[in-house]
Amino acid sequence: MIPKVGEGVIARRGVLSCSFALLLLSAVPRLINPQHPSSGAAVRVLQLSTVFMAYTSATVVNSLTSYASLQCDDITEEKDQVTGKPKGGQQHPDLAKGKALGRFRSRGQLGRAIGPLLGT
Repeated sequence: MIPKVGEGVIARRGVLSCSFALLLLSAVPRLINPQHPSSGAAVRVLQLSTVFMAYTSATVVNSLTSYASLQCDDITEEKDQVTGKPKGGQQHPDLAKGKALGRFRSRGQLGRAIGPLLGT
């Protein structure tokens, strides 16, 4: 879907899907009836919430990583005629992009680890 609609649109759809899932999860306690503990409505809402969370999991991180890779600058540089290595001590453009994406992903993981701790 990303080539058709773009990375930003897919990321927004994933975040919206997460919002729906969390809203559905907040409704589950109201659906549980203490007189009839095997409430089918609560189970169906949990299943629907799981579908929305699965869509979120499949789209948000992947589309944001793809979007971040598009934002990395491609460095055009001169190469040595003999060795084929970049002149002037500059690194290869693929390495620069890899480092930028590595920082992006590691900061995202750190945010996912620390965010819930700060939120509680």
